[in-house]
Amino acid sequence: MKGKKLNLGNEEEITDTSNSKTSTKVPKVSKGHHTSKNAYMLVYQQKTANQDGEASLTTHDILPEYVRQHIDMDNETLEQWISEMKNMKEQNIRTGQEKRGEMRQFYEELPVQDGEDFDWIPTDWLNTWLSVSKEIKPPIDNKTFLCQHKKLHPDKVCKLKCVHRQTADKLYDMYKGGPRLHRDAVCLMCVKKRCTILRTRVNMDQDSKLISDCLKNQYNGDNGYWVGKKSLRSWKSLVIKQCEDTENGEDNVEEKTETKKESDNEDENLSFNDDILCSHDKLSTDAGCRRLISTDIWQRLRSYFPLAVEFKQWDPVCELCNRLEEEEEQVKEIQKMVANEQKTQLSDLYQERNRPKAVNGVVTAYVVQKDWITEWRNYIKNPVAKEHPAILSNENLLCAHGNCTIDPKTLPFSDSLVNHTGFVLIWPSEWLILKQAFSTHAPFEVHRVEAQGQPVVYFSNPAVCEECAQAMQLDKDNQQWSYKNVKIYIRKVLDDNATDDTDSDYQQVHVNGKRKKKMNCNQQATTVTKMIKSTNVTTRRSARHRKTKGEKEIIISSDETLRDLKLQIMHMFSVAPFDQHLSVNGQDLTGDHQTLGSLHIAAEDIIYFRADEPCDDPLLLEEVSQSLSPEEGFKGTGLMGGVNCM
Repeated sequence: MKGKKLNLGNEEEITDTSNSKTSTKVPKVSKGHHTSKNAYMLVYQQKTANQDGEASLTTHDILPEYVRQHIDMDNETLEQWISEMKNMKEQNIRTGQEKRGEMRQFYEELPVQDGEDFDWIPTDWLNTWLSVSKEIKPPIDNKTFLCQHKKLHPDKVCKLKCVHRQTADKLYDMYKGGPRLHRDAVCLMCVKKRCTILRTRVNMDQDSKLISDCLKNQYNGDNGYWVGKKSLRSWKSLVIKQCEDTENGEDNVEEKTETKKESDNEDENLSFNDDILCSHDKLSTDAGCRRLISTDIWQRLRSYFPLAVEFKQWDPVCELCNRLEEEEEQVKEIQKMVANEQKTQLSDLYQERNRPKAVNGVVTAYVVQKDWITEWRNYIKNPVAKEHPAILSNENLLCAHGNCTIDPKTLPFSDSLVNHTGFVLIWPSEWLILKQAFSTHAPFEVHRVEAQGQPVVYFSNPAVCEECAQAMQLDKDNQQWSYKNVKIYIRKVLDDNATDDTDSDYQQVHVNGKRKKKMNCNQQATTVTKMIKSTNVTTRRSARHRKTKGEKEIIISSDETLRDLKLQIMHMFSVAPFDQHLSVNGQDLTGDHQTLGSLHIAAEDIIYFRADEPCDDPLLLEEVSQSLSPEEGFKGTGLMGGVNCM
C-alpha cells in the first residue's frame, strides 16, 4: 500500500522466470490454495425497483460469515490507517507553517538599526539554524572567536553577524551556548596592536629602501653607531618576527628574556644588535662582526627595536675580552716557538729520514708507536689548530707480566718494513729530546748486535715475554685471516707488463703503432715471478690501492673456498676454473676446497691470475690429432672390436 490508495500488485512484480536471470522464490502453499500478489475479487449486486420506483441493491450473502468478518476488519484497519496518515500530514503542514512563521519573524527581527544594541553570533551557526534539516540545532559556540584577553578577536569579526539584542536573547534561551559577545566585545588592545603592526609594515617598506641606499657606501663620519652585520642583514625578518610575537601575545620582555636564556639555539632567539655583544654583555673585540652606520639610520632602526643595545663609535671594547685575547696570542706564539724548536731539533724524525738501520755492529734504538709520531707531526705543522700530543707511553705494548709483547726481530730496521709495521725507531739522542718535551712512560729500548760471521742477536728492555708475544701474534694472525665482505684484486697476467688489453675498461689494440706480441708458454710461466719482484722493489707511501690496467675487484669473505673464488673469476674473465692458475706473494694457490683464510689470503691482497691457452705449434697439433684417430693397421682382420670381417 502506498499513500492513500491501495495498490495491488503491478504487472512488473509478476514473476517471469523466462526473462529474469534470478527467479523469485514462490512460497509453498497447501493443496487447493493459491497465492498471488495480483488476486482480486469481483462482487456483483442486483438492483431491484422498490415501491417508489428507486433502484435498490439486492444483497446475496454468498460469502461465509467468517470471511465477511475478516474483510470488515481489514477494511476498518485500512480506513483507520488512512485517517491517521491524513491527520499526520495535516499536523506536519501546520507545524511547518508555524515554524516558517516563527523563522520569518526571527529573520525579520535579526537586522540591527543604527544605535541599537546587538550581539555577535557566528555565521556558520546561523546558516545551520536557517537550514530546513530536521537535525537538532547545536548550541551557540563563541569560544573559537576569542583572543588571549577573552574578548572578540578583531581578525575574526568577518566570521560573525550582528544580531538584534532581543532576538539574540530568544536564541540563547532556546539553544543555549556562549559566551555572549555584546556590542563592546571587540578587544581594544588587539585592535591597537593590529593597527600598530599594519603601520609598522608600511613604515618598514619605506625605511628598507632608504637604509639599503645608505648602506651602499661606507660611513666616514664621527658620530656613528655600531650595528652587528648579522642584525643589519636580517633586521626586516626580526621586525616581522617581533610583530608576530606581539600579535600572538608574546610581548612580555621578561618572558622573552627567560626563553632566550633557556634556549640552546641562539639564531632563533637573537635580538637586534646582540651579535656585537661579548660573553660579558659588552662591545665585542671582533671588529669584523659589526659595522658603523650614521645617526639617521640608527634612529630609524631604533624605532623598531627600542630595547636594542646601543654602542657609539668611540665606545671602548670589553677590557676583559681584550686582555684574554692578548694572553691567547701570547700562548699561540709560545706554541709556535716550541713547535719550531722541536722541528729543528728533530728534523730527521719529522722528515722521516736517517732512521736506525741494520748495519754491522751494535745498533741501539727506541721504539715509538707510529700513531703517536703522526699526531706529533700534525702538531708541528699547525701548533695552533692541533692539540699538543698526549703522554708518550708504550704501556699497551706491555703484557700483564710487565714484559714486552713485541718481538724485536719484527721491528723496522729495514726501509721495506716501515710501512708494514705500526712502529718507528728513533735514536737515543732523539728519545732524550722527546723525553724533555713530553711526559714519557714505559720506554722500549732495543739493541741489535751483528758481528761478522755471527748471527744477529736482539736485546730489548723490557725483555720479551715469549708466551704473551706468541699469543698476541696468533691473535693478530687470526684477525688478519678472518674477514667479511672485503676487497681483493685479481690481476691477469698476459705479458711482461702484466696487463690485460682485452679488458673492457682498458681496451687497447695497438701500442706505439705496433700490435702486441703473444707470450709463449715459458714467458707466461715467469711473468708472475717478475711481477712480484717488481712489486717488492718499490714501496708506495700511500696506503690506498692504485688499480692498474686489466685488474678486477672482487668482494669476498675468508670463509669462502678457493673454488668460490675461481667461479667469480670465471664470470669476470670467461676462463674455466680448471684453466686458472692463481698465486699470491709468489706462492701458488692449490686446494679448491680450502678456505681463503687457511690459504693466508688477506684483505686487499693482489692475486695474480694466469689462464691456460691452447698452443699454436702446428707440429704438436698434428701429433695430437694423429694420436686421437682410430688405428687402421688391423683393418680387415678380426682384431678390431665391433668391425665385421669381409
